[in-house]
Amino acid sequence: MKEIYFSIKEAAEILGVSTLTLRNWDKSGKFKPQRHPMNNYRVYKLSALEHIIEDIESGTNKSNAGKAEKIIKKLMINFILSMILIQKLKKVHEELMVGLFINVH
Repeated sequence: MKEIYFSIKEAAEILGVSTLTLRNWDKSGKFKPQRHPMNNYRVYKLSALEHIIEDIESGTNKSNAGKAEKIIKKLMINFILSMILIQKLKKVHEELMVGLFINVH
């Protein structure tokens, strides 16, 4: 299956940190992104984001309140991921429709 990549802005939103934090993590070696081959922008694999989320969650407290917060956070992250993926699919759909329109005319 093809890996899904996210921009630094999308990754920051998913993780609940700022883009500056992600840049700092990159510089310090804590969380290295991939680089886009055409423009050298930072891009983040979905699998890498999931590993960071697991690392963050494993450091949370083990109380019931902590578990509820963990579940809520996971649901929020899944919702944000879904919204970002929908946006990406809409862009692909629009590009395909424009291509079809140009080929027809």
